[in-house]
Amino acid sequence: MKALRLLLLFALTACQTPAIAPIASFRPTAERTVRPQAGSRTHLYAWVSSGTHDSIERFRLIGGIPAKNPDRVYPRYGGDVAVAGDGTLYVGDSTVTGEAVIYAFPPDSLRPKRVIIIPDLASQCQAAPGFTGENGIAADASGYLFVAVVTYSSGAGALKQTKAGPPSSSEWPCEGVAIYAPGAMGDARPAQVIRYGRGGDLTALAVDAADNLYVANSGRNNVDEFANPIVNPTLTRTFRSAYIGKVHALATDREGDIFIAGTDPFYQSGRITRFTPDAKGRGKPTSTIRLAPGAHLFGSLTESGKVLYVNDTYKSVDLYHAFRNGDQSPFYSAPLVKVWSLATGP
Repeated sequence: MKALRLLLLFALTACQTPAIAPIASFRPTAERTVRPQAGSRTHLYAWVSSGTHDSIERFRLIGGIPAKNPDRVYPRYGGDVAVAGDGTLYVGDSTVTGEAVIYAFPPDSLRPKRVIIIPDLASQCQAAPGFTGENGIAADASGYLFVAVVTYSSGAGALKQTKAGPPSSSEWPCEGVAIYAPGAMGDARPAQVIRYGRGGDLTALAVDAADNLYVANSGRNNVDEFANPIVNPTLTRTFRSAYIGKVHALATDREGDIFIAGTDPFYQSGRITRFTPDAKGRGKPTSTIRLAPGAHLFGSLTESGKVLYVNDTYKSVDLYHAFRNGDQSPFYSAPLVKVWSLATGP
């Protein structure tokens, strides 16, 4: 799925999709209870792909700067990465049979102990089963796994591009967020599913220290916040404004701030907006980092110690001061090329 997204980004297209709201009730932002972190974010994890070789590389953070060489390499594995509070590493991938899976690596192990098979969501849209993939994963301090799922129907509802324009609402894939309990494996039933139906374009997920879930919907250029997503997902805020633009990547910090990486429709102006827990979703952001003009792709974004780690052009990992407002250039660029996904964790 990442390869398809990259091709679309380089084509610099921005299809408008029908507005489909997730199935959830709405309530004002509730008081947050921040849970203590099980582990600090002392490492940067990166999916590195040369086209013929994939690996997950872990770098110790020294004063916020990634070490020159990785202290651990997970060979032959590649995909979206997320790290739980206990150090469990989750890696999204697909099998030779076309199934979307998540590999779960215990702390201090180079081999996965569990494999989670992602469900087909076509039945939720009354469509025929087809190709299923993941478009982003996240993990919380307790080890719950959050997966953005997309299913392209193999029947009449399959995605079809026509000369007249983008696919109709009946041809868009079925999407949602599947949430798995710690220890889930195989085709285990998700603990919760937040259904988006057709018409969106889920591109990224993030979870904060209070277990609020953030879902980037590039099809609608917004980010949805859900409180209590595991037991009773409740839509509390929707971030959507001219300050955000087209949404590509998300990150959160210990204080509950949400960072949203977005661009203009032509990917030429990049910005990272920050909203505090008490900020209004449709108002002015708490702060905005404006990147230098040029092509911006924002493949991945993560945070540790008030430092943002940005995979912007797939040529390096750029570091920015997370709380500074205004124009900003990277204060450090790690020479990591062909990085597709980033995460921070123990």
